[in-house]
Amino acid sequence: MNCPCVTGDDRVSAQANFFYYDIGGFIFPAPTGEEDGGLFVVEYEQGDSRFLGSEFGVTLGLNQNIWLDLGLDVVDAKLKETNTPLPRIPPLRGKVGLDLRYRNLSIRPEVVMANSQDDVYLTETATAGYGVVNLKASYTIPRQHFVHHFSVNVFNIGDKLYRNHVSLIKELAPEMGRGIRFGYALKFF
Repeated sequence: MNCPCVTGDDRVSAQANFFYYDIGGFIFPAPTGEEDGGLFVVEYEQGDSRFLGSEFGVTLGLNQNIWLDLGLDVVDAKLKETNTPLPRIPPLRGKVGLDLRYRNLSIRPEVVMANSQDDVYLTETATAGYGVVNLKASYTIPRQHFVHHFSVNVFNIGDKLYRNHVSLIKELAPEMGRGIRFGYALKFF
């Protein structure tokens, strides 16, 4: 179910998505807890499962130049017969961000937070919660039939050491530390 909501003044937009999937014979990679040559052994298993989740997002225009962006998502997935959690299901996650606009410049700081995930498959390891700070900025130069778009993305500003629960290699390697990415796009219309 998708429930987008927009007010008449275009200063508030909200979206809510809810889902329920009842999947017979769902095939999933099940970690065995064993290693072979430094790699984790995974067996594919099959079982009837159910997925239940939701995603919410709200964007609020505090004024013409400042916008607040909030988001939250959660998933619960289990094998129906045993009520066992399925592997690699993301924990509760949330985001708080701003979009600071001035003419053709946009600066967007955000904090992304994830809860710990300890509702795990039998041989899967739990993952600690985390919070990271990111910063995106862009500058646009419009022309008559094209646009120059410059961007920079600074991610994990605090160089937080964390592991993403859905990563296939979370036991071997954490997520990327502090980084920066520059971009340029030329868009024609």
